[in-house]
Amino acid sequence: MEQLENIPQDIDPVQISARIHAPINRIWNALTQPALMRQWYFDIDREQLQDGDTFQFYEPGDENKFLHECLILEMNEPEKFRHTWTYPLLSKGSSTVNWDLEAHDDETEVIITHEGIHHLYDGGDGIAKENFINGWKEILNVSLRNFVESTDVK
Repeated sequence: MEQLENIPQDIDPVQISARIHAPINRIWNALTQPALMRQWYFDIDREQLQDGDTFQFYEPGDENKFLHECLILEMNEPEKFRHTWTYPLLSKGSSTVNWDLEAHDDETEVIITHEGIHHLYDGGDGIAKENFINGWKEILNVSLRNFVESTDVK
């Protein structure tokens, strides 16, 4: 464990959080079950997710400019989902996305931390910190919130 203490931390991660009126298990399922993810997030290419799996998707729409490839690093149900975030056709870099969930009665605090985005900047102008901030805000505060608060996700 002492070796892990020497891993450098991102000095400027993107972090977005929100309290969502839904139980933690409902949010966990929306984040980790591909059939549900396709309804509110991205059209990922897997039918099931587990530690060590890789999944891919493009941004919404038909442009298919940004192939995303993610390697699942940690699935600690129902509190933490952690995966890499890469653009293999555009960038040599890799970043990490952490979804941390904390139960609060009938609400759940969802915290997204995207670390290492500066490693992706070699992928071009479309890959910028401000785009990640705006994207994660939309994903968390609109897409995920609307899905889990208005549907009967099990």
